[in-house]
Amino acid sequence: DYSAITMFSKSLYIAWYFLLGFLKADFLSAELPDPHLVIISSVEADSTGLSNVLLGSTPDCKDCLTDVCTNDTLTPCTTKFAVGEWVGGSTNVSMLQASSFGEPGGYMKVQNMVDVVKTFLKTNNQFLIVLNSSIHKTPDIFDTNLDQILSHLGAVFGRNFWSRVVLGATNWHYDIDSVTVRNQTGKNEEWWIEMMSSTIQKRFGVPFNMTAVFIDADAKLSENLGDPLQSEAFLMESTKLLDLMKNTISMEMSTLEERNDDLQNIINNTLSNMEAKIENLLSEMTAAQDDIIDNGIDISYVKGVVALNQIDIEDHGESIGNINGDIADIMETSNFVTELFQTQGFECINDIVLKIPGNITSANYPANYPSMYTSGIIECSFTLVPKEDNSVNLEFIYFQTVDSTDYLEITPSGNDTLQYYSTTVPPTTTFGINQSVHILFHCTGNHLYDFDDIYKFNAVFTMV
Repeated sequence: DYSAITMFSKSLYIAWYFLLGFLKADFLSAELPDPHLVIISSVEADSTGLSNVLLGSTPDCKDCLTDVCTNDTLTPCTTKFAVGEWVGGSTNVSMLQASSFGEPGGYMKVQNMVDVVKTFLKTNNQFLIVLNSSIHKTPDIFDTNLDQILSHLGAVFGRNFWSRVVLGATNWHYDIDSVTVRNQTGKNEEWWIEMMSSTIQKRFGVPFNMTAVFIDADAKLSENLGDPLQSEAFLMESTKLLDLMKNTISMEMSTLEERNDDLQNIINNTLSNMEAKIENLLSEMTAAQDDIIDNGIDISYVKGVVALNQIDIEDHGESIGNINGDIADIMETSNFVTELFQTQGFECINDIVLKIPGNITSANYPANYPSMYTSGIIECSFTLVPKEDNSVNLEFIYFQTVDSTDYLEITPSGNDTLQYYSTTVPPTTTFGINQSVHILFHCTGNHLYDFDDIYKFNAVFTMV
């Protein structure tokens, strides 16, 4: 039977990649077929059925996707993987499907997905956020745990996330009755895209309209295969998603913190090279000057040294030009970083070292900071490092935690730790010259999903 043969072939294909992954330490991510797709879904959406049909299987396939985990035994294995041929064509793709969010353990699930994307897939073309259109049909219904998950991903991946997001509407049926109802009510594809774009722009500060696909996995159920309207719509929308993936340049999925570290390394290396070039040039000029003032040298030798020194200076003109170029590069990079701070700021995720000014906020800001349905602890920190002969200035614009179980600790290097919680706002402080400041945020298993967005913090870090 054809379906059995297809299933067996796909199983062999996945098994081959995982076998090779065990044989090579880097999981052979460079050999995974392009394009790459990461599927993120709300708990109400059937992302597994969607993943199955996009790879040419039936919606109810039980073993088309394979669990994939990182080496971190503390992070639950909640992400699935598949490699196969895209439905209706000859393009091979690599697909990661994260477990549904919006239920207990969502924060750990998203951490598992981030770890897998970084260590296994490494690059990605598109994120598909799958939403059940029969539920997500008014702006206010979007206020679920999915909000915090998407805020977290936006903070982790920065611009790389939202610029690669496509919305996917499930339960958007294309039988004649469903199409007729949408046409009569005006609640069609354009209406849904506009409504969701507006909601996402307001909640997450995304400055552009979203793109969406309407892929109905039910079109591949046996009772619907004979409906040409559903088959045509499925082919059109699935092809649209594939084209978006193929036309989006694959990008390394590094986190914002990792990119900041890389940027700091570039700046440090450039400054070191500049210092070496300047030191070498000054050394040569000093040596030539010593020769000229040496009374034991005859005038012809002095002329020769002067001539050679002129050649050296001309030769070093290129080095000076390079130095000026390096300075321009640093200024351009600094302008980019400043712009990034002004538009996004830094959210408290993991441990971040900041050496340039900007806003620092709790994760998910301006929504509530993350919490858990079960008991547990989430910690993150900032280390603020001033420029030489400067001081850290810290001003809190907003601060509130649930109670003393969620607190903020501020520790200037060499000084005692001060703790703040509830509505006790840390005072505006200018710390000592060259004194770094460590800020630790600690929160426990408080349930915040039914509260207004009042539990958060926002501070401005400057240097004086």
